[in-house]
Amino acid sequence: ENSELYKRMQDGVFTMRDMHEHLTNTMKLGPMNKIMEMIPGMGQLAAGMGENSQQALKGFLYMMDSMTPAELDDPKIKKTMTPSRMARIARGSGKNVVDVNNLLQSYNKFEE
Repeated sequence: ENSELYKRMQDGVFTMRDMHEHLTNTMKLGPMNKIMEMIPGMGQLAAGMGENSQQALKGFLYMMDSMTPAELDDPKIKKTMTPSRMARIARGSGKNVVDVNNLLQSYNKFEE
């Protein structure tokens, strides 16, 4: 399962579903601020989060859980994400639109 994820990442095909799977696996490893320092694009978040890192990752997962299957599987999600979709995801996850935008920015960093 993990080998499939890493193969897709190497092939340049990376979706929100892949990110969800990766973050879920990462949460199983232990304290998030230590783990996040090792994830590409997440180093800055780790430095500022400290003990709140677990909550931040859970927030990302809640937002991804509020997405449709089509949104989760769209590798160009940033381009297809509209303000109304962002508002729906925010409402469904108990977050705000700024948090959804932060998720999308982290996804872009993660994807690189």
